[in-house]
Amino acid sequence: MSKIRQKILGFRKFLPWSSALIRLFHLHSYHKQETEVFGIPFQNPIGLAGADPGGIYYNQIADYGFGFVLTGPFSARSGKAPLKASIAEIVKNKPGTRIAAILSNTAHLDEDSIEKDYVTSFSMFYDFVDFFLVEMFSKNPDSIEEIIDELVALRLCYDSYKPIVIKLPKDILDEDADIVVANARISGIDGIAAYGADQSARLVGLTEGRLPILGISDSTDPAEGGRILDGGASLLIYESVSPRAAGKASKYLLKKRSERK
Repeated sequence: MSKIRQKILGFRKFLPWSSALIRLFHLHSYHKQETEVFGIPFQNPIGLAGADPGGIYYNQIADYGFGFVLTGPFSARSGKAPLKASIAEIVKNKPGTRIAAILSNTAHLDEDSIEKDYVTSFSMFYDFVDFFLVEMFSKNPDSIEEIIDELVALRLCYDSYKPIVIKLPKDILDEDADIVVANARISGIDGIAAYGADQSARLVGLTEGRLPILGISDSTDPAEGGRILDGGASLLIYESVSPRAAGKASKYLLKKRSERK
């Protein structure tokens, strides 16, 4: 995220009226297209990732009309200070939207240390987010299996249930994605996130609607977002550092979907 955008979002935190002003321009009636995924109600099916790496500006980002905000990616091995700072912010400023933590191997660890890294981040954030997006750290489908087993087992220790979604690499082969999906069905995973309309639609067909698919668009083109949702994805994630640009795409797409109903 650019330093200029960070400064703007940071400045807005000290101007309570700014959120009301942003919502006035962005939160129209068609933004309220409620949907339920993983048993969680969302105001609408469109979220944003990439604009809140530190888990600090989720409320300011949500003002642009998103149904959820993804924070991170976080890695315990890059230091626990960023994780603790994000958690402290969530405790201090209660999220006004659904939020998810992206867990990733951002420190480029060796494979023997990666599992512990994911488990540490997962346990620290568990009580403070609505669900998790767990990034595969390689294109090898076996690379995520032990980590997921560990996270699913750890989840049994908590009173509340937080969904776990695997985020596939952008350039994963179809046959490797199929292996991840097959393992997900028996491991207790709650969803798969995949890039692009074609891949997400293919996985929707493969799972026959029994496993939520989250489609990721790395472009703020509303047409691509529309293809992802029309292809059967349960949720759409715009991956952009610009909440304003993604908010415009979300506004256009939700308005078109509202007019079709």
